[in-house]
Amino acid sequence: MKTKYLIMLSEIIDKMEIKEELKNLEINTGNDAKDNEEVGKEAIALLITHIYKCEKEVYSFIAAYKGYLPNKNNYEYDPEGDPNYSGPKYAEEKQLSLDRQYKKDLKAALEKASEEDIIPIFKEVAKLDGVADFLA
Repeated sequence: MKTKYLIMLSEIIDKMEIKEELKNLEINTGNDAKDNEEVGKEAIALLITHIYKCEKEVYSFIAAYKGYLPNKNNYEYDPEGDPNYSGPKYAEEKQLSLDRQYKKDLKAALEKASEEDIIPIFKEVAKLDGVADFLA
């Protein structure tokens, strides 16, 4: 699991206030595979019932996970690479334009994330190395 995903998940879980409930999820049928599947289902149900508490964070997580987020570094004006550079005022206007474009692209990424089917994403994330340990 990438560090940025772990940090985002930590923020989401903290804001949902479900850390203790996740820790207490336990099923013992004697079949480890079935137990893990059932715990996963209960964890997803728990997430869904508390997701309203962190809507923006979930959209950001999905956008990052799916690769929708624009890279902020691509929106930094570089006067050295601009043959039309004509001074600080020009650079300031170019940077403001890039900032507006970044906000527009970020908004589009979050909107796209808001349209994703979240259950398959939760299931996919739950299977990543380290997630089960993180949630336990």
